[in-house]
Amino acid sequence: LILRQARQIGQHASRLCELMFAAEGRVGQRKLWGIVGLTKRYPAQCINTACAQALEQGVYSYKRVQALSERLFADAMQCGVSGMASKRASKIASPHSVQKP
Repeated sequence: LILRQARQIGQHASRLCELMFAAEGRVGQRKLWGIVGLTKRYPAQCINTACAQALEQGVYSYKRVQALSERLFADAMQCGVSGMASKRASKIASPHSVQKP
């Protein structure tokens, strides 16, 4: 069940969870549930990317995936907010966006 849910997050999450389960077995299930549970707070794309980074770094830990997911999500929100602000500013500056009374 846990590994199936990890697969739904993405291939990197699935791979990381498989490796963690192989290394720790049932004892490590709480960590796997933690990674899968991150979907309640962060988009699957952020979690999957965090898992990819954890795999690259060789750090197979829930805490690392959580920290990376949090940072990736914050970065995405920051880009999204500044991106929206710059779109809004360009619409205001555009002569085509000015409405005539």
